[in-house]
Amino acid sequence: MLVLIALGLFAWAWFSHQRGQKSLAWPLTTGMITATGVRESTSEDSDGSRSTTCFPEVTYDYQVGGRNLSGSRIGVGSTSSTNQPAAALIANRYAVGSKVEVFYDPSEPAYAVLVRGTNSKLVATIAASGAIALVMAVVTNFVLRR
Repeated sequence: MLVLIALGLFAWAWFSHQRGQKSLAWPLTTGMITATGVRESTSEDSDGSRSTTCFPEVTYDYQVGGRNLSGSRIGVGSTSSTNQPAAALIANRYAVGSKVEVFYDPSEPAYAVLVRGTNSKLVATIAASGAIALVMAVVTNFVLRR
Protein backbone atom coordinates (compact mmCIF):
# COMPACT_ATOMS: atom_id res chain seq x y z
CA MET A 1 0.00 0.00 0.00
CA LEU A 2 2.82 2.43 0.85
CA VAL A 3 4.39 1.75 -2.54
CA LEU A 4 1.16 2.84 -4.24
CA ILE A 5 1.07 5.99 -2.12
CA ALA A 6 4.71 6.71 -3.04
CA LEU A 7 4.01 6.17 -6.75
CA GLY A 8 0.95 8.43 -6.53
CA LEU A 9 2.98 11.18 -4.88
CA PHE A 10 5.76 10.88 -7.46
CA ALA A 11 3.18 11.05 -10.27
CA TRP A 12 1.57 14.14 -8.69
CA ALA A 13 4.98 15.84 -8.37
CA TRP A 14 5.85 15.01 -11.98
CA PHE A 15 2.46 16.21 -13.28
CA SER A 16 2.68 19.47 -11.29
CA HIS A 17 6.19 20.11 -12.57
CA GLN A 18 5.19 19.40 -16.18
CA ARG A 19 2.12 21.63 -16.07
CA GLY A 20 4.13 24.39 -14.40
CA GLN A 21 6.77 24.20 -17.12
CA LYS A 22 4.10 24.26 -19.85
CA SER A 23 2.53 27.33 -18.25
CA LEU A 24 5.64 29.32 -19.20
CA ALA A 25 4.44 29.25 -22.82
CA TRP A 26 0.73 29.86 -22.15
CA PRO A 27 -0.92 32.91 -23.71
CA LEU A 28 -2.11 35.71 -21.50
CA THR A 29 -5.17 37.87 -21.25
CA THR A 30 -6.18 40.65 -18.93
CA GLY A 31 -8.33 39.84 -15.94
CA MET A 32 -9.79 41.63 -12.95
CA ILE A 33 -9.52 40.64 -9.30
CA THR A 34 -12.99 40.12 -7.81
CA ALA A 35 -12.14 38.83 -4.30
CA THR A 36 -9.16 38.14 -2.04
CA GLY A 37 -8.73 36.71 1.40
CA VAL A 38 -7.18 33.99 3.55
CA ARG A 39 -8.85 30.68 4.36
CA GLU A 40 -7.73 28.75 7.42
CA SER A 41 -7.99 24.98 7.71
CA THR A 42 -7.37 23.26 11.04
CA SER A 43 -6.68 19.54 11.27
CA GLU A 44 -6.16 17.25 14.23
CA ASP A 45 -3.59 14.44 14.33
CA SER A 46 -4.21 11.03 15.87
CA ASP A 47 -2.42 12.19 19.03
CA GLY A 48 -4.78 15.15 19.37
CA SER A 49 -2.36 17.88 18.31
CA ARG A 50 -3.87 20.49 16.03
CA SER A 51 -2.28 22.36 13.15
CA THR A 52 -3.59 25.20 11.05
CA THR A 53 -2.76 25.80 7.41
CA CYS A 54 -3.60 29.10 5.75
CA PHE A 55 -4.42 29.44 2.08
CA PRO A 56 -4.37 32.74 0.22
CA GLU A 57 -7.50 32.97 -1.89
CA VAL A 58 -7.79 35.14 -4.99
CA THR A 59 -10.68 35.11 -7.44
CA TYR A 60 -10.51 36.80 -10.82
CA ASP A 61 -12.57 37.13 -13.98
CA TYR A 62 -11.09 36.98 -17.46
CA GLN A 63 -12.14 36.41 -21.04
CA VAL A 64 -10.83 34.00 -23.70
CA GLY A 65 -12.28 33.85 -27.19
CA GLY A 66 -15.39 35.76 -26.14
CA ARG A 67 -16.06 33.39 -23.21
CA ASN A 68 -16.32 34.92 -19.74
CA LEU A 69 -14.37 32.80 -17.26
CA SER A 70 -13.54 32.94 -13.57
CA GLY A 71 -10.42 31.58 -11.92
CA SER A 72 -8.98 31.12 -8.45
CA ARG A 73 -5.54 29.60 -9.01
CA ILE A 74 -2.60 31.77 -8.13
CA GLY A 75 -0.10 29.30 -9.59
CA VAL A 76 0.14 25.68 -10.66
CA GLY A 77 -0.33 23.62 -7.51
CA SER A 78 -1.41 24.76 -4.09
CA THR A 79 -0.13 27.83 -2.29
CA SER A 80 -0.28 27.51 1.48
CA SER A 81 1.47 28.67 4.60
CA THR A 82 1.54 27.66 8.23
CA ASN A 83 0.90 31.22 9.34
CA GLN A 84 -1.75 33.77 8.52
CA PRO A 85 0.54 36.76 7.88
CA ALA A 86 2.47 34.91 5.15
CA ALA A 87 -0.76 33.84 3.42
CA ALA A 88 -2.15 37.38 3.75
CA LEU A 89 1.03 38.78 2.20
CA ILE A 90 0.35 36.70 -0.93
CA ALA A 91 -3.37 37.53 -1.06
CA ASN A 92 -2.70 41.24 -0.52
CA ARG A 93 -0.64 41.41 -3.72
CA TYR A 94 -3.97 41.32 -5.54
CA ALA A 95 -6.30 44.23 -4.73
CA VAL A 96 -9.99 43.81 -5.54
CA GLY A 97 -10.76 45.69 -8.75
CA SER A 98 -7.17 45.66 -10.01
CA LYS A 99 -6.24 44.39 -13.46
CA VAL A 100 -3.93 41.39 -13.68
CA GLU A 101 -2.28 39.24 -16.30
CA VAL A 102 -4.00 35.86 -16.48
CA PHE A 103 -2.13 32.98 -18.11
CA TYR A 104 -4.39 30.22 -19.41
CA ASP A 105 -3.94 26.74 -20.82
CA PRO A 106 -4.89 27.08 -24.51
CA SER A 107 -6.21 23.51 -24.58
CA GLU A 108 -8.30 24.17 -21.43
CA PRO A 109 -8.89 27.95 -21.06
CA ALA A 110 -10.80 27.46 -17.80
CA TYR A 111 -7.46 26.40 -16.23
CA ALA A 112 -5.65 29.66 -15.57
CA VAL A 113 -3.02 31.05 -13.21
CA LEU A 114 -1.69 34.45 -12.20
CA VAL A 115 1.89 33.20 -11.76
CA ARG A 116 3.49 31.01 -14.41
CA GLY A 117 6.09 28.33 -13.78
CA THR A 118 6.66 25.50 -11.37
CA ASN A 119 6.22 25.89 -7.64
CA SER A 120 9.52 24.12 -6.87
CA LYS A 121 8.82 24.06 -3.12
CA LEU A 122 5.55 22.21 -3.71
CA VAL A 123 7.12 19.73 -6.15
CA ALA A 124 10.03 19.07 -3.77
CA THR A 125 7.65 18.54 -0.83
CA ILE A 126 5.50 16.08 -2.78
CA ALA A 127 8.54 14.20 -4.10
CA ALA A 128 10.08 14.06 -0.60
CA SER A 129 6.81 12.69 0.78
CA GLY A 130 6.88 10.04 -1.93
CA ALA A 131 10.46 9.15 -1.04
CA ILE A 132 9.56 8.82 2.64
CA ALA A 133 6.60 6.56 1.78
CA LEU A 134 8.85 4.44 -0.43
CA VAL A 135 11.49 4.08 2.31
CA MET A 136 8.77 3.16 4.81
CA ALA A 137 7.46 0.52 2.39
CA VAL A 138 10.92 -1.01 1.95
CA VAL A 139 11.63 -1.01 5.70
CA THR A 140 8.20 -2.48 6.49
CA ASN A 141 8.69 -5.18 3.88
CA PHE A 142 12.15 -5.98 5.27
CA VAL A 143 10.87 -6.17 8.87
CA LEU A 144 7.90 -8.37 7.95
CA ARG A 145 10.14 -10.86 6.10
CA ARG A 146 12.32 -11.46 9.17
